Amino acid sequence: MAGEARRKSSNGGADELNVQLDAEMGPGQPKRGKTFRVKSETFANRRYFSREGMMTSPLDQFRQVMTGPLPPEGVDDIAELLSEQARQACRGYGLSNAEIHCGGGRVTFFLTERDAWEAVIVGPNAYQFYPGFVSSDGGAISWLNIWVTDNYNLDKFTGVLKEAFERAAHAGH
Repeated sequence: MAGEARRKSSNGGADELNVQLDAEMGPGQPKRGKTFRVKSETFANRRYFSREGMMTSPLDQFRQVMTGPLPPEGVDDIAELLSEQARQACRGYGLSNAEIHCGGGRVTFFLTERDAWEAVIVGPNAYQFYPGFVSSDGGAISWLNIWVTDNYNLDKFTGVLKEAFERAAHAGH
């Protein structure tokens, strides 16, 4: 299977993701394309709706894509997906000053002025998540990136990531 995704935002804040899937239907049969449309809308309760109509957060959507039929496989592609979902989560959690940076299979999260994190994508089901300690003057960050435990699996990673977002949102209110 091959796939292509395009994002458009034309309705004042709601993002729409169109995913084109081409599947080989069987020996000698032509490929047929099928488009799925997935909408995410921000609501007052800071949650999003999935294509099934169930309330879910963008970080849960990351987990759903990673366990779905066409998850990204390379660490850079996974990091890009994570960074996009994290940006949506920042909007949903009211973290308007947050910064998300992506590159080299890593995603760096500055959720508040004092709350920094870095995710390292080791593979589709292997993640590391480090805190950053911001100096009192805000001019330097120390990363304690000596990983001394097993890599987090996808469920554990999305759980600790959501906790970090929730703590940052709570600290800001």
